[in-house]
Amino acid sequence: LIGLGLYNLNASDKPEQAWPPQEKLQVPRETLGPHGFTKQWDNAQGYKIFSYFWPTTVAKPKGILLLLHGHGVNVVFEFLKSSGPGVERKYDNSWIKKLNEEGYSCCGIDVQSNGRSGGYK
Repeated sequence: LIGLGLYNLNASDKPEQAWPPQEKLQVPRETLGPHGFTKQWDNAQGYKIFSYFWPTTVAKPKGILLLLHGHGVNVVFEFLKSSGPGVERKYDNSWIKKLNEEGYSCCGIDVQSNGRSGGYK
């Protein structure tokens, strides 16, 4: 930790490479489903926080669920259907699709330094 702290102090005069890279912020339609979308905002530390929203389209919605991921992973990894190693996860046949069909909209936030949100990784 001390070495890491010194490294950060010494590297402060060098331009930081943004994380995540811009090309990683594009979310495929098969991940968002037919009605899903994403938003970003800056947190108090100045990092961009990435969020996902999968709205329900049923006539009588029941509510909105806030999805939080576990340590070291992200919303897409935790709640969407796996398509195999190294392949973006899919909305079809996922928990989120099932919840949407049952009348629940789902909002997921990648916390700082995880998934598509900025921060130290």
